[in-house]
Amino acid sequence: MRVTPFRRILSLSLIAVAVAGASGAQGKAYFADSTLDLVRYLAPPPAPGTQAQAQDLAELHRLQDQRTSAQASAAMADAQISVFRFADSLDTAHFKEANLPLTARFFERLLATTEGIYGKAKQSFGRPRPFLADSTLHPVLGKPSSFSYPSGHSLSGNLIAIVLADIVPERRAAIFARGWTFAQARAVGGVHYPSDLQAGRISAALIAQRLWQDTAFVKDLDASRIEVRKTLGLNPR
Repeated sequence: MRVTPFRRILSLSLIAVAVAGASGAQGKAYFADSTLDLVRYLAPPPAPGTQAQAQDLAELHRLQDQRTSAQASAAMADAQISVFRFADSLDTAHFKEANLPLTARFFERLLATTEGIYGKAKQSFGRPRPFLADSTLHPVLGKPSSFSYPSGHSLSGNLIAIVLADIVPERRAAIFARGWTFAQARAVGGVHYPSDLQAGRISAALIAQRLWQDTAFVKDLDASRIEVRKTLGLNPR
């Protein structure tokens, strides 16, 4: 059938509307941050002068003393919060944004949901970064100005792992291991206490539980699962 100029213009217009709608939705949180208060579920961070705080600092010094240039480079690379940093856990070259536009938007929206939640918790706990408590710590990731507890990177990495493992359960162990490595990079890099990372991990599980109750999230997860598994050549689930 010959496509008339009018039909072509109409078709292009509809595509443009669809793309605009998708890009507008990608930054929209799945649920309001007021519906989940992490302060209610997390223990307070170790207080200054306590044994727990001393243990946190001792571990950071151990990591700093043993930090190699390769570890520093890996920590700097993992400063980027993206599901595509997890490609190595899937053992494939096909898991990249250019191949998975729907999945890219899905995880961007997922991460947008977390920002207000952990941001409020950071403000409430008000824990200063470790390099402010100990000037002999020298981070390789700059010096973030936000509070330290819980770690947003740890939360994000562990949440990505939870969701991605649901999409590709065949690689579940490797994905969860990568999520924790992603989190630990913040301690290796000198900008978070180990206890910050554990709090982020707990927070990720709390947010995941809330997400699976959201119909929009479940719908987007199903669509992402189809796209990922098809792209990676896996059987549909």
